[in-house]
Amino acid sequence: MADVPAGLAEQEFRESIRGVLAETPLGASLLGREEDVVVTRGELGEELRESARQAGGGFTEEDVWRGLVEWMTHFFPEKLMKQEVAEIALRRARVLDH
Repeated sequence: MADVPAGLAEQEFRESIRGVLAETPLGASLLGREEDVVVTRGELGEELRESARQAGGGFTEEDVWRGLVEWMTHFFPEKLMKQEVAEIALRRARVLDH
């Protein structure tokens, strides 16, 4: 879908993909941020829905989000990094009387 010409050398391929990613609305939004922040899927909900709709082919918002994270962190390692946050919850134990 990126319309990258065949036969490019690796560096040319990388630069071409970086250009394509930087021109997408989501990519431009992420790369244009000056502050050091964590961006979550929830914050980009509307943009992800629109991208999934435009992509067609049965892509979900989750598909677009995961692809975006992987591609952006792979091709822009000097600007973005993937932060995996584990959700941990504690629940009070109920003591059973015997």
